[in-house]
Amino acid sequence: IINIREKSMKKFLSLILATCLLATTAFMASCGSSDNSSDSGKPDPDVEFDGWTPDNILQRPVEKDDIRIGTYVAFADTATQLSGKDQVERYYYAGLNFMPMICTLPKSGILDDNEKTYISRDLTDSKWWGKIDELMREYNMTYYFSELSGLANDHESSGRRESMINDNAVADARSIIPNLKNCVGVKIVDEPAMASFDTYALWARRYANIKDNGGKGMGLDALVNHIGVYDCLSTWIAKAGESVNVISYDAYPFFTSGTNYATLTLMDQARKLLNGCQNENMRVAIYPQACAWAGTRMPNLNEIIWHFNTNLALGATQFTYFNYMMYPNEGCYDAIFAMDGTVLHPELLEGLTEYHKEIRALDANVRLTDYKVTESYMTSSDIGIKMLPATGFIINKEGLGSADLLITKFEPKKAGSTDTYINIVNNSFAKGLENQEFLLDETAEYDHLEIYNYKTGKFEPLDVINESFVLSLDVSGSAFIKVVAAA
Repeated sequence: IINIREKSMKKFLSLILATCLLATTAFMASCGSSDNSSDSGKPDPDVEFDGWTPDNILQRPVEKDDIRIGTYVAFADTATQLSGKDQVERYYYAGLNFMPMICTLPKSGILDDNEKTYISRDLTDSKWWGKIDELMREYNMTYYFSELSGLANDHESSGRRESMINDNAVADARSIIPNLKNCVGVKIVDEPAMASFDTYALWARRYANIKDNGGKGMGLDALVNHIGVYDCLSTWIAKAGESVNVISYDAYPFFTSGTNYATLTLMDQARKLLNGCQNENMRVAIYPQACAWAGTRMPNLNEIIWHFNTNLALGATQFTYFNYMMYPNEGCYDAIFAMDGTVLHPELLEGLTEYHKEIRALDANVRLTDYKVTESYMTSSDIGIKMLPATGFIINKEGLGSADLLITKFEPKKAGSTDTYINIVNNSFAKGLENQEFLLDETAEYDHLEIYNYKTGKFEPLDVINESFVLSLDVSGSAFIKVVAAA
């Protein structure tokens, strides 16, 4: 299934490879223009639909329960001739489906001449949010509401509020959000002090309890992002409760002094907090590192995919890159895009684009938010996650030798499905794994195993011979295995 945007994507990628430091205007010329119709959810009627794959996943209508992939700092200065709409289109092509900071959207390219007479970039105005929602529906993305602006890169002035913690902001949210189709939450504040948690918890619950026009709760995320410390996460859940629908934190691994593997330890702790909640809509939101600022380094493609794959294996389902776009604070000196929109790392843009489509197709076929990660083990690196036991888990430790793996188990949240999944991730972003034998434990109960093919979007039989199977894993690679229950 290939539509106009898919064809444009191929043209876009070929030009990216040919020009390492692409000028902004040349970049947008490579993308071509869309047909301005919201056809992203309409498969070609002349092609028989055979499931979601990386080739057609951009056409799948986005849903609230999808895995979310976005970027925090998102927009370049539109004085460089790259409009707000152009930039959203670029993220659509890059496989992103979530805009957490859409409040920083520039108005360039958003309003027609007539609309400019009565709509301004005013984040307290329903008319402006109507245009944002229209754009998000055109490019098949969910997003968060916020009236703050002035965050991250924000190159144009706007009507805004100084804080989301006031009655007027809540009143605006209650009147505006029920009329927005693709809004899934409210961004409230970033990294508050623990001393203020009682106050923020009260306001977060007010946003989370917003009702639609029919009087039904919308189940909105009320996102308060925390610094990457377990006490912040556990205290927040204790104070705010589960109605806020999301645990969010940022913790970055790639420093000039080395790699901080403790970020995975924290995600495992967040996983346990998540599993302790009764609210099945709760999710963990993290921020994969994709730029460099004071004291950190610019990660390469293998490292970014490692950061994503390991956190996905531990149960994260919302990924907001920090950042695709460079930003003018904290000594930031590198990113995928420069502040003027120029592409600095075409290899990252292309590689992550293909990766995002693979992950989104996996999610469409499995529905990851219907599962919880109930067990997690390391096989070599001692980074605060349990080591794989000698027996009692479906995969036996015997024979794994020095293989450095993260192995987790996905179980359904609701009764009705008996199949489970095992996610095996290569914990090395420098060394692949060739023909590794995995022994099935004598306690393992299953009918057969199937392995997900990230390229085709299909599960395929996994050969089990003498109660073992063999896998090769790329650097940072992942194997997603279905354990089909015995009859």
